[in-house]
Amino acid sequence: MGKIALVTGGSRGIGRAIVRELTENGYFVCFTYRRGKEEAYRIVQEIGEDKVKAFECNIQNFDEVKEKVEEEVIKPFGACDVLVNNAGITKDNLFPLMEIEDFREVIEVNLIGMANVTNVCIKSMMGKREGVVVNIASVSGILGSFGQTNYAAAKAGIIAFTKALAREVGKYNIRVVGVAPGFVETEMFAKIPFDKKKQMIGNVSLGRAGKPEEIASIVSFLVSSKASYITGTTIIVDGGLV
Repeated sequence: MGKIALVTGGSRGIGRAIVRELTENGYFVCFTYRRGKEEAYRIVQEIGEDKVKAFECNIQNFDEVKEKVEEEVIKPFGACDVLVNNAGITKDNLFPLMEIEDFREVIEVNLIGMANVTNVCIKSMMGKREGVVVNIASVSGILGSFGQTNYAAAKAGIIAFTKALAREVGKYNIRVVGVAPGFVETEMFAKIPFDKKKQMIGNVSLGRAGKPEEIASIVSFLVSSKASYITGTTIIVDGGLV
């Protein structure tokens, strides 16, 4: 069947583009979803069950992650060759006005959820002495974004996690890399008011938002043998955001 990839949050936006890109490059892709059941199964129908499978998983719950990943990925295929931690949420607000539960949930989904899935998958990679983990971070975790203290904190944590884990597992021939997108044309970006989007794009050197496919192509490169000496770093893909 070839190499097996697991993509979290693969039913929409950047995750969906990554699923398509990896299947086109010969991977069999398993991907998780939380609320996008209809979108997930539409992707499976479009790509084909011989190339992709979807399963529901709450990545905040470690026991559920362990059960689902082992059942849907590890046992059927023997191991996970590539893991792309993409799943995430936003709950933006100015910090003094933010509900602490909204802060906690964004941290739990974006950062703790990423750690949960990685903890399960990395062990199978260590057994094979081979693998690649790609963590989708954000320029918000580097620059800090107005109204996104929770999201920025989570994404900054992912960047630091990427550096530290790469040091630990390099001896097993496992690479860990991050990708930090800027503004990308996703369903989430489409909901931003026009005037606000215009202001945001005004800070981008290329004068436009990125496309999910552009992020997916970077991920595809990073998991390939062409990127075999890249680990422990996060690639910024933001169109020259200033």
